[in-house]
Amino acid sequence: MAASSGDAHPFAIYNARYRAVFPILDADGDLVTGATSPDTEVSQDQGTFADATNEATEIATASGMYYLDLVAGELDTKSTAIIVKSGTGKTTPIVLYPVRMPVLRTGTAQAGAASTITLDSGASAIDDFYNGCWLNITNNSPANALGQARRITDYVGSTKVATVEAAWGTNPSSASTFPVLVPDTVNIAGWDILFDVRLKDA
Repeated sequence: MAASSGDAHPFAIYNARYRAVFPILDADGDLVTGATSPDTEVSQDQGTFADATNEATEIATASGMYYLDLVAGELDTKSTAIIVKSGTGKTTPIVLYPVRMPVLRTGTAQAGAASTITLDSGASAIDDFYNGCWLNITNNSPANALGQARRITDYVGSTKVATVEAAWGTNPSSASTFPVLVPDTVNIAGWDILFDVRLKDA
């Protein structure tokens, strides 16, 4: 999986990649550098813990702070529990509650680049219409694109090009499918009201 620091969102998003950042501590509460034999396990919706796709990686250099890249399939849950074990530190527990946002639009991209994606031809022609929304790649075309979610910071209606706030780990392509997701509160250009969407259980 081509992971990216751009996957470290402010919150976990349903069925999207997520980079969790955390310390590993010793029995005295001190940071552990070079934690040995890391073993990360994940429980989805209180199911049996199983090996995570990826292991924790220390942030350079000898910081005692680590990150874990979770794949989309590990966050298609109401809750994902994580335990990070090591031979030299205490077990680190993490619990995530992926946010399911309402879908504003779905489609297949026309193109993608390092920090942009061109939405389908039927997308809005209004500039900035999708600003503040999130977009999640929902297929693996191209390889390693699945589960990349990014917040849209700019949108040009005439070209359908959306600029995202962090570069993709793998650039989307003309085969990439997506939903545009509406966060809890967002002001969409061209709309006369402020969205105040209350998230509901699926």
